[in-house]
Amino acid sequence: LFRSLSGTTAEVPGGDMALSHPVLTITVSGHRFYRLSVVAPAQAEGRVILWDIAPPPANEASAPRAPNSDALCLARFADLEMPTTLIGLFTGGAHCCTVVRAIAFSATGQARAVDDDLGNAGASLNSSLTGAVIVTADNAFAYAFTDFADSAMPIRVLQFRDLRFIDVTKQHLDLVTRDATTLWRNFNGTRADKLGILAAWVADECVVGRGASAWRT
Repeated sequence: LFRSLSGTTAEVPGGDMALSHPVLTITVSGHRFYRLSVVAPAQAEGRVILWDIAPPPANEASAPRAPNSDALCLARFADLEMPTTLIGLFTGGAHCCTVVRAIAFSATGQARAVDDDLGNAGASLNSSLTGAVIVTADNAFAYAFTDFADSAMPIRVLQFRDLRFIDVTKQHLDLVTRDATTLWRNFNGTRADKLGILAAWVADECVVGRGASAWRT
């Protein structure tokens, strides 16, 4: 199975690169399976701006990726017969918003595209024992306790099935624990405004069952 996304690039305000008239093509065993025009997210003012959603390679420091080179991915989610095509999109602006688009297809044809607006949080496609997951963060914590620059957002883990994105964070407590550890280390760093970091840490701790001790802390 092979997928490609083609279009003409053009720079948009803010320095991002947009694609005009982009087309997604899926090829199976050398034969074109389907061809789909890619439209902009509803809030993107008609601009298709790609956004990386693949995890960075282990050797990224020595061989960095080209910008937006990993915006198009194939993911095999649990309980789905065939891989799902994922496209990372950006609506433009200072720091908002990331949109992940899923296009599921089967041997009889493709389904409609489904968008999930993640807000200020980024996204990374990761593997797990049960299949692919999308690791992102809870946008409700942006600006909630302090300014955006000092805000932190607790982890969210998503799967895609039944033509919708599903929150499966509680099924991946190892990832939540790792995120909580990072947040606690950042909280003990040198930043002056720490309330936003502390709030996200408490949220993670609640998910893994340590809410009472976190609130006491």
